[in-house]
Amino acid sequence: QNSFFDMEYIIGLLDNVRKTKKNIKFTYYFAKTGTYYDFLVCQTLNNDEVEFFGIDVTDKVKSENSLKETTKTLEMTLEVAHIIPWKWDLKRHTITCEANRTMRHMASQERPKSTIYTHTIEEKEYFKRIHPEDLEYVKQTYIDLRDGIKQYAKGEFRILSENNGKTNIDWIEVNASVAKYDEKLKPKELIGSLLLITSRKKQEARLIAAKEAAKEADRLKSAFLANMSHEIRTPLNAIVGFSSLLINSVEPSEELQEYANIIQTNSNLLLQLISDVLDVSRLESGKLQFNYEWCELVTHCQNMITLTNRNKTTNADVRLQMPKEPYMLYTDPLRLQQIIINLLNNALKFTPAGGSITLDYTVDKEKQCILFSVIDTGTGIPGDKQELVFQRFEKLNEFVQGTGLGLAICKLTIQYMGGDIWIDKNYKNGARFIFSHPIKKQESTEK
Repeated sequence: QNSFFDMEYIIGLLDNVRKTKKNIKFTYYFAKTGTYYDFLVCQTLNNDEVEFFGIDVTDKVKSENSLKETTKTLEMTLEVAHIIPWKWDLKRHTITCEANRTMRHMASQERPKSTIYTHTIEEKEYFKRIHPEDLEYVKQTYIDLRDGIKQYAKGEFRILSENNGKTNIDWIEVNASVAKYDEKLKPKELIGSLLLITSRKKQEARLIAAKEAAKEADRLKSAFLANMSHEIRTPLNAIVGFSSLLINSVEPSEELQEYANIIQTNSNLLLQLISDVLDVSRLESGKLQFNYEWCELVTHCQNMITLTNRNKTTNADVRLQMPKEPYMLYTDPLRLQQIIINLLNNALKFTPAGGSITLDYTVDKEKQCILFSVIDTGTGIPGDKQELVFQRFEKLNEFVQGTGLGLAICKLTIQYMGGDIWIDKNYKNGARFIFSHPIKKQESTEK
């Protein structure tokens, strides 16, 4: 006896060979060694003996078992993901996929080349089921693969199918690649996968519609704010004007002058707030007008420095970096002034007496733009706040006067003009704001 074998099983095989006089081939697993053998049992010519021939097939069996597990896992993955593998025979002009994975648009009444395991459809029949608006795109992709122009393609298109007399439209995502070539190295077979994405496309459409609705609501809000700001500003101008006339019409006194200054200061602040809201609304709704003209930059910047020094309330030194050669810039002078004045006034709020604020600009011929900078020696801006300051109503210090709209207006305006604005993260002696302005000639436009 051999303890490796199940002797009862082996004796049964021997008896079967003697009785039937036929050879028997079988695979036997040796549990103690974990090995597989293929055996051939045959009777000798004199019928007195039985011969055993065996070969170790452990590696082969393990490979087959591993392949079966991989196939099973792949089958489960395809089932869960609703992916349909297919094969396209470019010589026979047929498309084949597994019968149990056929989608309704693949089904046809006549299936002469199909079996119980596979479903086959003629390519001309399949082309008839593609949505007319997508047919040219699909055919061109097919031609590119057939002619070897492309080795791989991925796309989305619509498919038509009939269900109880009703036409259904489904979206599918298809991956395709060349699998085999003929003797002339021309593609002869494509393989790929098909995924139904109708639900995903409907969700995308809903999201796009929701996004457009949100944009429209934002435009309506901006239009409302613009109209309301204009309506409020009109009577406020009258209040400011007539309060000045009223003060001038009576005998001046220190107390009356103080009251007049309070009225004038707060009226100006309210006017500035309304102007800021109006500008933001017009920028967001695309209704702010830009009027471009040639402007001599040095004179324009000197005027802004003079204006800022005249209206400042702190003893900070505001200056233009000199010397500067005359430079003609094609721009909207009013909007450029608004950006720079906003940056200068913002710097004044955070620069103590004795500090300095410098306006500078350089021409970057390589990038075809001018880089403006406003540098102060104030408190500076923390690194984690440097992006936030350009958002609407964002204030680093709630106790400092302002609406939190100035820098947001600067960013929106300069972006409309084709530039950008940012904070120099490497400057540590205060804050350094930089913005770019294109120097290419632009047409006058209204946005």
